Amino acid sequence: MSLQIESGSSIKDAMLLIEFNRHKSLVVVSKGKVIGVVSDGDIRKALLHQKLFSSPIDDVMNVNYIRLERGTECKAKEIFDKLEYVYIIPVVDDSNNLIKTISRLCEDI
Repeated sequence: MSLQIESGSSIKDAMLLIEFNRHKSLVVVSKGKVIGVVSDGDIRKALLHQKLFSSPIDDVMNVNYIRLERGTECKAKEIFDKLEYVYIIPVVDDSNNLIKTISRLCEDI
C-alpha cells in the first residue's frame, strides 16, 4: 500500500491510490522530496471546480502541509489529537527527503 504519489501524476491516479490505502491522503513527492500532501477532500473540491481527472495532482495538492523532522515523531499523536483533518504526516530529513509517513491509524509506513 502506497501513501505517496509522484509529482505530475494525474488526479485519477491519486484517487485510485487513496481508494485503497485507508488513510484518505497521499504525500506528493518529486525526486524523493516532499512537495505537498493531497487528500480525498482536496480532490473532491477540485472536481467540483471543474478540474479534469487527467489534471496533475500538483494543481490540487496542499503545499502548506504538516510535517515532522526526523527525530520528532513523538509529536505525531499531539498533532492528530488537535487536527482531525490530518490523516498522515510525512517525516522528512534536513533536505526534505521523505523518510517515512506516520498515519492516524498509528502505523509507521
